[in-house]
Amino acid sequence: MYKQEDFYKKVLEAVNEISSFLISSDFNLESVLSVTLKKAVEIAEGTYGQILLYDGYKLKIAASTNGENINHELSPSDCLCGEILTTKKLFNIPNVSNDKRFSRFFSDSVSELAVPMLQNGKILGIINIESSKENAFSENHERLAETLALQAAHAVKIAKIYSQGKILSDIKEAIVQNRKENEIYSKIIDGALKLIDGKAGQFLIKRGESLIIAATTGNEKIMATYENIDSCISGLAVKSKAPVNIGDITKNEYKPLYKSYLGNIRSELSIPIIDDGEVIGVLNFEHPKTDFFEEEHIKLLQATANLAAIAMRDLKIAAKFRDGLSDIKALLKEMEEFPNKLSSALVNVRKITEFFEEKNEKAQNGLLPPAWYV
Repeated sequence: MYKQEDFYKKVLEAVNEISSFLISSDFNLESVLSVTLKKAVEIAEGTYGQILLYDGYKLKIAASTNGENINHELSPSDCLCGEILTTKKLFNIPNVSNDKRFSRFFSDSVSELAVPMLQNGKILGIINIESSKENAFSENHERLAETLALQAAHAVKIAKIYSQGKILSDIKEAIVQNRKENEIYSKIIDGALKLIDGKAGQFLIKRGESLIIAATTGNEKIMATYENIDSCISGLAVKSKAPVNIGDITKNEYKPLYKSYLGNIRSELSIPIIDDGEVIGVLNFEHPKTDFFEEEHIKLLQATANLAAIAMRDLKIAAKFRDGLSDIKALLKEMEEFPNKLSSALVNVRKITEFFEEKNEKAQNGLLPPAWYV
C-alpha cells in the first residue's frame, strides 16, 4: 500500500508519461492504451486489467494485461461493464463471484473497479481493473482510475482525429492513383466506414430519376440495382440536397422507403454527392443500432462526399478523354491506311482506263460486235 504523498506522486508521473508517450508514439492508440492500462493496474495494485473501447454499439477489448482477447466484442447488455454506459459512473465491486453479469476473462478475479472514459459527456471506453483479492480497491484507487480514464479518453480522441485525417488522405490518394470506377467507389465506402466505425454502406450514382448501386458492403447481389428516387430513403437526400439522418427506419413514415438489403438495420444516414450544385450520387450508411449517426459522423461523411464528387468528375473527364482518344486513334488508323486505299483505287482506275482504251482501239479498227455501238 502506497503512502498518500507517494500515491499522488505516482499518479502524476503516470499522467506525464502517458502524455509524452502519446506524442512520441506518433499517436499510436494501441500502444498508448497498453501503457495506460499497465500504469493503472500497477498503481491500483490490481492483478489484471482491460481497456474497452465503445463505438456506440458494442464494447471492444483494445488492451489487456495478458495480451489476450484483443478486439473481442462484448454486447453492453451481456456484461457488467455495460452498466456504465447507462450510468456514466464508476463501480467498485468488492466481490463479483456471484454476479451473473460478470464476464470472466481472468480465472481468479474477485473484485473489480471499472471507470468510464468520458469526453464531453460521451463515453469513449472503460478502464477495467480486477484483483484476485476481495475488496481490493479503495477511494484512492477510484480517483487514480478516474484520472487515467480522462487521460485515456483524451488519447483516444486525439488518435481518432489523427486517424481520420489519415483515412481521408488515403481516400484521396486512392482516387488519384486508381482509374477503375468500381475500385474507387469501393475504397471510398470502405474508408468512410472506418471514419465512423460504421457497419454497412453503399455508393449510389444518380441516373435520371433513379439511383444505381455502384459499390456496397455485405450483399454483393444488390450491385447495379436501380431504385427510383421517389421510393427510397437515399432519394430524400437527392431531393433535399442535404444529409438525411434517420434514427429508426422502422417508424411508419420511413418504413415504406427502407430497402432491406442488409438485414438487421435500424438507423440510416444518406449524404448527397454534389458537383456544381447538382446531386450526382449518394453515400448511404446503415447501422443496427437506433440513433447511431451523430453530427460528427455527418461532417466526416460530407468531407468524404466532396472527395467522391471530385472522383466522379475526374472519371467523367477521363471517359471523355478516352472517347476522344479513341476517335483520334481511329482517324490516325484511317490516315495510315489511306495510301493503301488510294493505291488500290488508282489500280482500279488504271484497269478501267485500260479497258476502255482497248475497246476504243478495237472500235476504231471495226473489231467490236455491233452491240458495242448501240
